[in-house]
Amino acid sequence: MSGITIYEFDVLIAEASGDAYPEGSHTIPDKVYEWLERQCLRAADESGAQWLRLSQRRGHRVVQVTSFVGVIRAPDGYQIEVLPKVGKAIGGGAVEVRQLLIEMLSCLQGFRHVQTDSAKLSATHMPLLEVFIAEFLRTVGHIVKRGLRSSYSCKQDNLFALRGKLMMASHLRQNLYRADRFFTEHDEFSIDRPENRLLHTALRRVLMLSAAQTHQQLARELDFVFADIPVSVQPRSEPPRVSWRPQLLRR
Repeated sequence: MSGITIYEFDVLIAEASGDAYPEGSHTIPDKVYEWLERQCLRAADESGAQWLRLSQRRGHRVVQVTSFVGVIRAPDGYQIEVLPKVGKAIGGGAVEVRQLLIEMLSCLQGFRHVQTDSAKLSATHMPLLEVFIAEFLRTVGHIVKRGLRSSYSCKQDNLFALRGKLMMASHLRQNLYRADRFFTEHDEFSIDRPENRLLHTALRRVLMLSAAQTHQQLARELDFVFADIPVSVQPRSEPPRVSWRPQLLRR
């Protein structure tokens, strides 16, 4: 998986622009550049946050990254790692500024789970996206060791043995000539829960995104634990379904 590392407010230019590139610009594949241009136009149409800006440098069209740090991933998998502009001033290179960014993020509410020591160590030899993939896999591994959450869920099925409550109307409709079947409604203790489906979906996503062999191997090992749990069809609708009632949960 190819990519490039830049800083805030750096400019990107298509490779097809010729040899006379503007000073300080970074070349990217033509298809990636065209995709970024479309993102700029879309953001302008939607009046959203301008994290990219179309501009010109010495007669060349360029895309400038504005107040944004993180990873931009094009549809073809090309990744643009954007680091804080302070990295140019401190002179420590990408490694030092990645570690600084991790420290800053760990102070935010949504990133309190990040273990800065291990993340900063990872940042010395891998891009920012892989650092957070490593943290995610570490967290999932910890959850698996503690045991996936389980709960009782109400299910209806046509079984060979009577279990739970016999649904007479459905039973007569489906089993009029099947004396060996019982259409029942029963409670089943299962690990097929919203949070587990989300974790399984995220693991599958990591397998698509990560280029690190160690992360690929660990993600496959963890994915095996979730083999009996389906992936989430609509991930955005899963969080409201999570139940925290203690009597229904088991660690």
